[in-house]
Amino acid sequence: MKLIEITENEKTNPCSVLLYKEGIFWRVYNQSAIWFTENFKRLSLRAKPVKYLGQHILYGGYPDSIHMELMKKVKDSGYNCNISTKITSIDSVDKPSHETLSEYINNLIEKIEEKLPGENLKICYNHPAGNRDAYEKQDKGNKIMRYELLVDEIMGFPVVSKTPFEAMQFIIHLQNKLK
Repeated sequence: MKLIEITENEKTNPCSVLLYKEGIFWRVYNQSAIWFTENFKRLSLRAKPVKYLGQHILYGGYPDSIHMELMKKVKDSGYNCNISTKITSIDSVDKPSHETLSEYINNLIEKIEEKLPGENLKICYNHPAGNRDAYEKQDKGNKIMRYELLVDEIMGFPVVSKTPFEAMQFIIHLQNKLK
């Protein structure tokens, strides 16, 4: 499913948390990601700017191997789950508003910028805010990278949904960062 469809689903289903199967992982986006992380499973949430949407997308995920166990926990908490092979919905929830999502992302960006005022930052962070901020500082074309950013980037790369060529490009990208 494309990001534009996912963001539209988030807007048109304000009372449902939507989870999407992508390869061997389940992903949760935007307001659903905040609700799911705060109520059931603490996920490493990331935000990435999506130019064609003109916004940041907040997302997190977990392996398919624990999906049914998590959905049992959700059902045991009194929520209705509609489970299919590609999309799972948790119904009758009170998700955060779109404004809350924007505030959430902006607050995390501000926390990172406070640490390095005036720097050009690539945002990469985990939930809850402040636990393990990682950033890339750009200094006259030379990149100084923290170990956490490299690990987060590798962990966040969806290798099962990429072609061999894209995977090789990613390895080259990592090698260039290490130089």
